[in-house]
Amino acid sequence: MLLGVVWDKIGKRVFKSHEPVFELVGGFSMHSFKSLFIKTLLITSMMLPTSGLMNISAKTLKIGTDYWPPYEDIFNSASPGVCTEVARAVFNRLKTKIIITQYPWTRAIKLVFTGSNDGLFCAVYSEERNKYCYFPDEPIASLNYLMFIQKERSDQLSFNSFADLSGKRIGVVRSFVYPKEFIDYIETNSKVLEASIDEMNFKQLMVGRLDYAIADYANGILLINKLRLQNKVIPLFSKVIHEDKLHLIFSKKTITAEFVQQFSKELKKFKKTKHYRDITSKYYTLTP
Repeated sequence: MLLGVVWDKIGKRVFKSHEPVFELVGGFSMHSFKSLFIKTLLITSMMLPTSGLMNISAKTLKIGTDYWPPYEDIFNSASPGVCTEVARAVFNRLKTKIIITQYPWTRAIKLVFTGSNDGLFCAVYSEERNKYCYFPDEPIASLNYLMFIQKERSDQLSFNSFADLSGKRIGVVRSFVYPKEFIDYIETNSKVLEASIDEMNFKQLMVGRLDYAIADYANGILLINKLRLQNKVIPLFSKVIHEDKLHLIFSKKTITAEFVQQFSKELKKFKKTKHYRDITSKYYTLTP
């Protein structure tokens, strides 16, 4: 900001070198300098945006994401993911340009925490993430975590309580947020195996290296279709491990709370449109 730069330079020169003010502005007299200072102040004030929304909308936001279909799959032009399509639509309604880049999830999280990226989708709430990022009130989507097993083992494996997981090999995804009581139980009573993506867990499930794989229902059904595991891998509906909301989160280092509120309001409006209904029906009607 012009005023900040001028004042910073003047402060350093005056108090460190004791040079007269007029020498710092090309030989102006004190009266001339005061006049210039007032004019600069007025011009700068006129240049300042009246809201955080105007300021942010004027720049291109860097948004990170992961590969997590059916929510995030940006290189699939026909079906880039429900979160991808909703995010693009809402930013378009806000007249805000964005660049979406895909990363491994752990790296994507670090980039938005440090402010290297302005936003990230889709993320569930955690206290750590809330320290570094704003969570809009309105979520982009919701998820339902279930257990998946090999169909041929359905007479051996069940899931009605955490006790059914005792001594079993459980596949989870690194850096994903799961319910604390679930993680506490399996870390104490089961063998936990981490993978970088859900797809790896489903492959491990099929070769017998896992007993259970936890996954979001929509994501799991899509993977069953993709890997041609119909009638080989099934979800267990007997117990839902967790229901949660998926958000597009914003870095507190680069984005204002005001803009996040505006994004949330626009997202809520968008959910009432036919465009939104078309997007969700496209992804949530998948069947094995």
